[in-house]
Amino acid sequence: MPLNKALVKRLIKSAKIQAKALAKAFFSAANGDVAAVQGYYRMIERPDTKIFAPEVILTAHRERSLCRIRSAKTASLIQDGSDLSFATHGASEGLGVISRPKGSKGTLGIHMHRTSAVNEAGYR
Repeated sequence: MPLNKALVKRLIKSAKIQAKALAKAFFSAANGDVAAVQGYYRMIERPDTKIFAPEVILTAHRERSLCRIRSAKTASLIQDGSDLSFATHGASEGLGVISRPKGSKGTLGIHMHRTSAVNEAGYR
């Protein structure tokens, strides 16, 4: 599905704004640029489009990652699992039990399993 030019420009502008302040939420990173913030939220809240669906974004990421892995002389895939506790977030839904201390109903959260690919120089 091709992107229209205005949407591409907005996406690039949003990425540049966020890149300058990675630790900040977009609203803070935009430094009072109301039009940029409104455009950003319009872009990410588009229920009628599948362009920004997680599957679409991840498919492109996976393809690029596989190309880089295949072109490396050596590639190591490092795996790790972490439990993310959302026990204090009462409004969370769809969570599983990540631990069950004796005598409790269990702690709600998500088990995240990640894999990082690195080459012989340590680059991802």
